[in-house]
Amino acid sequence: MSIEIQDEYAFALDSLIPTLKSSYEKMKLSCASNGSFDYSQAIINRLRAFYFSQSGMKDFLDKKVAQAGSDFFVETILFFLKLFNDVENLGLEIKSEQTRLYWK
Repeated sequence: MSIEIQDEYAFALDSLIPTLKSSYEKMKLSCASNGSFDYSQAIINRLRAFYFSQSGMKDFLDKKVAQAGSDFFVETILFFLKLFNDVENLGLEIKSEQTRLYWK
């Protein structure tokens, strides 16, 4: 007998990628129609939201240390570099964490 567990938190995590893509498309339209998009403020808003959620998670679960924000920071910068590249039609290749080949 299988019992289906209704886990709102798991559903929220499942919705992150579609939400990320939707957010990207909405920001892209906003940037294209509004030449005064504030990338710095958008980055700060994302980081604030991450650290606020981590603080709440730490308190709720009685953790001593919050999850490191370095990966989220990289993803945030990557997101907005990709957005800027697409809005400005720069044609650049935006990548992160690429391996390097070293020749001997």
